[in-house]
Amino acid sequence: MAIIRVKKRENPYVMMDKTGLKDPNLSFRAKGMLSYLLSKPDDWQPVLEEMVKASKDGYDSVKSGFAELRRCGYMKKIPIHGPDGKFMGWERAVYEVPLPPEERKPDRNSHKEGKPPGGKTTERKNHSVENPRLINNDLLINKDLNNNIVPFAEIIDYLNTKCGTKYRVIDSNRKHIRARWEEGFRLDDFKTVIDKKYDEWVDTEQAKYLRPETLFGTKFNSYLNHPVVKKAGKQNNKPVIGKGDACAGDYSEYDR
Repeated sequence: MAIIRVKKRENPYVMMDKTGLKDPNLSFRAKGMLSYLLSKPDDWQPVLEEMVKASKDGYDSVKSGFAELRRCGYMKKIPIHGPDGKFMGWERAVYEVPLPPEERKPDRNSHKEGKPPGGKTTERKNHSVENPRLINNDLLINKDLNNNIVPFAEIIDYLNTKCGTKYRVIDSNRKHIRARWEEGFRLDDFKTVIDKKYDEWVDTEQAKYLRPETLFGTKFNSYLNHPVVKKAGKQNNKPVIGKGDACAGDYSEYDR
């Protein structure tokens, strides 16, 4: 039989401290996540939603793994501040060796820049990292993160306020919003589509389609460029009583 070998490639191995792998306080899930994160370049940002794409684990599972790594000292949230000192968001530092307990809580008062001791990420100027979209090339640094922050909650909140619905920021809704965002549409475009379709569909049979999967689906560009349609005698401020997914939840930035 022929001998099948893996194609030779540059740096196919990962070197890391074995402390995390031997730590009895970490689950195998958390150990696997830690190994995956430490295999990335120093400037690679561990973003929850992008971690979901890289495995079969769902959003809640990855979120729980992040929480476990933070709790055990292998991950810490670092605040980002602009040149004027204004808080702009968070980024995560990942450590091969756990931090001591007294250093594990987020430093909400830190204005310093630079790489945290032993960490895998650095604080950078002029961008927010609350929900950045990672580039596919792991060897590059994601620059211009401002254009990649997807305001899921703001878009859903605007829809709920406009239409009187109670949709939540769940994976199925995020999927449609993210797809349009990656096509280059921005917050004002989402608001325009919501406004136009509300004016056109409110108090009609189409009102049931004032929902994320329809408004933010593949016809988004068509909706955006469709002429404004207003019906005679329509009460523009009358909310639509829709069937939402569930009551709006409390979204904590610390857990995002």
